[in-house]
Amino acid sequence: MKNTICKEGNIHLIGVPKEYQARVSARVIEGLDNAKRILKCNENIEVVIYGAEKWEVSRDMSLSEFTVGKSNRIDLKIDFSRKNIDAIIDTELPMIMHHAVSHVVRHNIIGYSNTLLDYFADEGVGCFVEQAMMPERKIPYIKKQADEQMHWRKAKKILVEKITWDDSREWMVRAGKYPRWIGYRLGYLLIKEVMDKNPVDLDILARMKSKDIFKRSGL
Repeated sequence: MKNTICKEGNIHLIGVPKEYQARVSARVIEGLDNAKRILKCNENIEVVIYGAEKWEVSRDMSLSEFTVGKSNRIDLKIDFSRKNIDAIIDTELPMIMHHAVSHVVRHNIIGYSNTLLDYFADEGVGCFVEQAMMPERKIPYIKKQADEQMHWRKAKKILVEKITWDDSREWMVRAGKYPRWIGYRLGYLLIKEVMDKNPVDLDILARMKSKDIFKRSGL
C-alpha cells in the first residue's frame, strides 16, 4: 500500500508546526518505504507524529519512538524547538523508521517480549538495522559503556526467565539499578556477534527468534 498523509493515508500529524509538516511527512514516508522494502514488510503501518513539549523528549535523544507492533502503529514525538531540528527531520527521522519497522515485523511474527533475552533481541535487531542504514551515524543508546562484560554476566543468569515490564525498563532505559540503555547496548552486541559470524539479510534477521539468535551468537 502506498504511504500517504491522512486524511486518506496512514501518516498522521498531530501538533506538528505548519512550516514543518511537508518535510516531516516526506521524510517519514521515505524512511517507511525504504524500511518496508529492506525488511520485506507488507503490513499497512500507521505512523503518528506528535509535536512534543521539551520535557517529553530527553535531551540526549533526537526524538521519542514507541511501536505497537501487532497494531502496526508507530508513534513519534519530536520537539520542534530544538536548534538541530533540521538534522532531526532530515537524518534521524527516516533512520528511526527502520528501527521501528523491525519491531512491527518481529511483533507480528514472533510476538511480544517475555524474557530479558527477548528484549535484548528485539532492541538489538532494531539498533543493528538502524545502524546498518548509516554506519557512520552515532546512536546514543548503543554507545560503549563501562563494565559491559560484568553486566552481560548478570544478564546471562536470567536471560530466559520471564520478566515484568518494570524489570525490563530497569535494563533498557532507566538509570539506577543498571546503567541507562545497557540493555540496548548488550542487545546490539548480541546481534553484532551473530552477524559477524554468520551474516544474513536484514529481513531474515528481523524474523529470527531470540533463542536462535542467542544460539548463533555462541555467547
